[in-house]
Amino acid sequence: MDATDLPADCSVVIQRPAQKQDDFWGHHGIHQNPPPTAKEKFQRYIKNKCSCSGECVKSSILSHLPIIGVLCEYQWKSWLASDIISGISVGVIHIPQGMGFALLTAVPAVYGLYASIFPVWVYAIFGTSRHISVGTMAVTSLMIGAIVSKETDKYVALQTSAPTVAATTMGYNDSLVPGDDADLVAFKVGIAMSVSLIMGLVQLAMWLLNLGVIATYMSTPFISAFLTGAACQIITSQIPTMFGLSLQRFSGTFRLPKSIIEIFKNLQHTNVACLLVTLVCIMVLMVIKELINDRVKKYIKVPIPAELIVVIFGTLVSYLADFNTRWDVKVIGTIPRGIPAPQLPSMHNAMDYFVDALIIAIVGFALSISMAKLVSKRQGYSIDTNQELLAYGMQNTIGALFNSFGGTQAPPRTLVCENTGGKTQLSGFISTILPLLVCLALGPLFEQLPNGVLAAIIIVALLPLLKSVTQIPTFWRVNKIDLWVYLATLIATIVFSIAIGLLVGLALGVVLIVIQMQLARIYCVEAPTGTEVYLPKHLLHDKHPQYPNIKVFRFDANLFFANVETFKLKLFEQTPSPDAMKSTNMMLVTPEVEVEEGSNDNGINKQHEVIASKALAVEKKLHKKKQMKCNQAIVLDCSSITYIDIMGISVLSSLKIEYAKVGTAFVLANCQLSMLEKMVRGGLLSAPETLEEEKSNDIVVFPTVIDAVETFRVAKDEFYQSTYI
Repeated sequence: MDATDLPADCSVVIQRPAQKQDDFWGHHGIHQNPPPTAKEKFQRYIKNKCSCSGECVKSSILSHLPIIGVLCEYQWKSWLASDIISGISVGVIHIPQGMGFALLTAVPAVYGLYASIFPVWVYAIFGTSRHISVGTMAVTSLMIGAIVSKETDKYVALQTSAPTVAATTMGYNDSLVPGDDADLVAFKVGIAMSVSLIMGLVQLAMWLLNLGVIATYMSTPFISAFLTGAACQIITSQIPTMFGLSLQRFSGTFRLPKSIIEIFKNLQHTNVACLLVTLVCIMVLMVIKELINDRVKKYIKVPIPAELIVVIFGTLVSYLADFNTRWDVKVIGTIPRGIPAPQLPSMHNAMDYFVDALIIAIVGFALSISMAKLVSKRQGYSIDTNQELLAYGMQNTIGALFNSFGGTQAPPRTLVCENTGGKTQLSGFISTILPLLVCLALGPLFEQLPNGVLAAIIIVALLPLLKSVTQIPTFWRVNKIDLWVYLATLIATIVFSIAIGLLVGLALGVVLIVIQMQLARIYCVEAPTGTEVYLPKHLLHDKHPQYPNIKVFRFDANLFFANVETFKLKLFEQTPSPDAMKSTNMMLVTPEVEVEEGSNDNGINKQHEVIASKALAVEKKLHKKKQMKCNQAIVLDCSSITYIDIMGISVLSSLKIEYAKVGTAFVLANCQLSMLEKMVRGGLLSAPETLEEEKSNDIVVFPTVIDAVETFRVAKDEFYQSTYI
């Protein structure tokens, strides 16, 4: 039977006595253990970390080296062919993207090939995603390139003013010779590798601190806007290459506006041949990707490698027509064969760009983990967020030692891996075969590749990121706050810089969270006649409450220092405050008051005490105390409160006492276990093992709103006495 096809006579009948939280747990044998102390938590942590067994060691190895589990469970007959096809398809894209994104990083193209090999191997060993393709990525490449350009400007300035001092002051290679292009390239590579090493170390530190959860604080509007803004920055950076212009490379704030102004100033110097080469490549890429691949994907599993096609034909035409000599079209140039020996990057003056590298590390993690989660959800498997941090940290740290600049996953390659049927991380190893082959043997064949071809590849790869602007109407309809986050992040990223856009988006997200907490709603809920389902009162047609002496409120937020005053103000907007009730004798309903014989007349007590319900009433002798029977109550539905701090506990305690003085019970219902533990620690509730006689000052907690309402509805003269001297 479908869940929506319920029988007409289907009904819900629950019959049990109304109970308080302690009574309910005791009746059903539920035991709430006292919350562990900090000492007990520390001892438990040390015990878990220091305990060792064969099974524990095995589990630790498998969790930190997922590739072992993959190989042990690998279905060679059914998976190997898919992984080979997927790996080769991704490897074909690695070659042009690696060389193109290396130019964004301001280092020679061959370093992009290195970055498409070593980090991929490391991630395949430590990573838990079966489909994401790590390596070079446009956003991180541009951010690293901005640091390289900034540090290079400093270095060149120092060389110009004091050549001899510059080499030693900057703390880099002492053999640098002013004006030597090879040494300047070596300087740039050193900076890029230093940034990459810092990225890896930061991500490893985040792994040690279990900060994988940080990705959850980056909302979809923020990530979409950030990527779109970064795409605009990157596309703008490729326009000079597209037009064949040699312009000053700007970095820092207002980079994009400055670059556009500089481009317009130099349009008369456009290299027409270079422009035509780039435009033709863009058209070919768009036709293959948007038209041909969509039509032929029903017939062939592997998409047509558009990037590799334009690289091969671009190189061939450039070589035959001698573009570089005849029309001054800039080409890749020398691509050395072989793999350079690993070396530790120079970390001198690293503090000058440490913060920037920290930001890139966080951005790279966010971009990778968001895509990894998306793909794993589609493919029906889970990933370990914190293990992913270890994988990203290791790939960047080890990659920096092998001349591979920092990277992350690239959406085009990841989607190709998924769509071509990749099954495991083994496809990552296979994807490095082609870049490795180029490095070892085929590199010189690409030396005549025009830079404009790589610019076309970068531009076309980033165009899909611009489509996020089509989500603006959706943000407007669903949640205008998401729209403001999107617009602010997008504008800051485009107008100012990628780093500032990131900070603005994160800061705005935090500020909006605080504002939303301040705007949290507290509203009266009521059960329609004949039901026990509590709905916001303003939604009901019948505005007359079933029980006028009982008001139920719901607070849709956590209760802590930032919103306790807002909570009180909104509560007093819905019902009279204790001061107003005391000064005007205003009550929810008129209470019944009894005064014991022999009690004093002034009715002022110094001790406040709440006595348990008649089901668990304890005989107590009250001497000279005025008793006010509370036939009216305010019930706070705490189902939405998952966190409460000392100030939240304090405001609940004061409300309980103040309302009790004017004959109104203030009680809680639907409290989460975490909230109950916090109230025990804060003294608002007694520990479970406390004797019943010692719980008289506790706030009354009910397991459900229904229990609270039924208790006050039935109680009349015998339930709930609030006493004070």
